[in-house]
Amino acid sequence: MTSREVRVILSDIERDADFEAFCRDHFAEAFREFTDEMDRVERINLLFRRVGSEALIQALCQAQLVPAAVLEATKIPPVSSPEFFERKELPAILRARLALQEKTLGAEHTEVAVTLHALARLAYKQRNYLEAETMSRRALEIWEKEKGGSHPNVAASLNELGNVQSKQGNWTAAEKSYRRALAISEATLGAKHPAVATNLYNLANLLHSAKRYFEAEESYRRALELQEQKLGLEHTDVVATLISLASLLFDLKKYDEAEPLYRRALAVQQKLLPPEHPLISKTVKCLTRLHSKRS
Repeated sequence: MTSREVRVILSDIERDADFEAFCRDHFAEAFREFTDEMDRVERINLLFRRVGSEALIQALCQAQLVPAAVLEATKIPPVSSPEFFERKELPAILRARLALQEKTLGAEHTEVAVTLHALARLAYKQRNYLEAETMSRRALEIWEKEKGGSHPNVAASLNELGNVQSKQGNWTAAEKSYRRALAISEATLGAKHPAVATNLYNLANLLHSAKRYFEAEESYRRALELQEQKLGLEHTDVVATLISLASLLFDLKKYDEAEPLYRRALAVQQKLLPPEHPLISKTVKCLTRLHSKRS
């Protein structure tokens, strides 16, 4: 929760008597510094100077002036973190956060776009593609309006939208989203940024599904080169690209090229994951299928 949101909530307490009771109950020392000459804004400023925004957020939740889920939203990991999806109560937390942001900051604030992006990622993970598309489009519209059409956050929203469109089978729209995201990322972040690798990988997956194998191979190889340079040879993104490229080469019957890629991926998986992990089993099955085709 931002300081601005806290200020709006405190300003929205309708009766002065209720505001003063809140301050007296939770911040007695600061309350004693209030004078009759102070208006609400001056008293809020004093609270921020004396106790800070974190203490005010806690007190607002305790007084049930803010849903407790909003406070929990400040504790969730970044959307890019694997731990992001582990919270069972995450949908309620994010929706409470969104409702408060829309009320206090306005429906087109960039913080609203951040929360919409998180909700889109969550809906995509849960295979709720219609909701994911709605959230992605709303986030995209906000970023384009506030930052212009060539901003990294616009690229991130386009990439997320492309993922949804791809799952919905709308490959033409997905390719357009991916290619625009790629162009923006290259222009704003540089051709060797990890975000460019992500854009290339997603585009390659789409091209692979569309059986545009040679275009897909080029994008996979570009993505892999960038990932190896920026993330290291044993990063999970590198493993995913190795397996996807190997699968493409398998489809092209280039078994001699596919096998070492599968084996590289498997070696990293066996180093980083427990032996019973399903990803290891899946890669082993890919190698078994490859050997069967060869024989």
